[in-house]
Parts: sequence; structure tokens; C-alpha cells
Amino acid sequence: MNPFRQLLKSAGGQPPIGTLTVLFPYIQSADEARAAVASTRYPPAGVRGVTSMSRATRFGTQPTLLRTANQHMGVIAQLETPKALQALEDIARVEGIDALFIGPGDLAANMGFPGEPTHPRVLE
Repeated sequence: MNPFRQLLKSAGGQPPIGTLTVLFPYIQSADEARAAVASTRYPPAGVRGVTSMSRATRFGTQPTLLRTANQHMGVIAQLETPKALQALEDIARVEGIDALFIGPGDLAANMGFPGEPTHPRVLE
């Protein structure tokens, strides 16, 4: 499966109109972070689908919604593997990534310590 489509699927597809923050699990690289951000932005800044005739847009009576929505969207990248932690600084520099969340349970499991998120090696 295309990694970009897999990322969108992991976030439940494109965010519904009105969504203010999306957490993307299992981000491994700056490229994946950029794809995650792009999926939350309307063109030309991203690839989020545009519909202006829905109830959420008051059936097209809010013309500024699409022009301002990108500015109000928050994107959180969840890092859950040693590979992701090695790329942490690169991921954090991606424009549009607003926060990083380290998933301690998944990180511990991916490091070989399932169920031990406070294992000393995980806490390093």
C-alpha cells in the first residue's frame, strides 16, 4: 500500500471539516510527517479534499473557511520506535508539525520490552 494512503488511513482518512487537531500515529520520518501535514491542508498547501456545499460549511455560506482553515489546524506526530526517535529533530522541523508525542507503550514494545514503558533502556 502507498505509504501516504496508509498514513491517511491511520488517521481515519482526511479530517472532517471543523477538526482542529489530528494525531498521526507511527510517524517514522520527516517525509511521513510532511505527508501527514499535507493531508490536513487544503490546496494549494496540501491535498485535503475540498467540499464547500456541506452542512459543516453552512452550505457554502462561509467563504473564508477554506482560506483560513489551514492556519487553525494542529498536527501531532506520534513517535513509537527507535527509528522515529533517531529522526525526532528532523520530524520536529517539518513545517506544520505542532507537537510530538512519544508513545511509551509502543516504544517499549518496539525496543523489545513489551509492557515495560518504564524500563531503564526505554527511559534513556
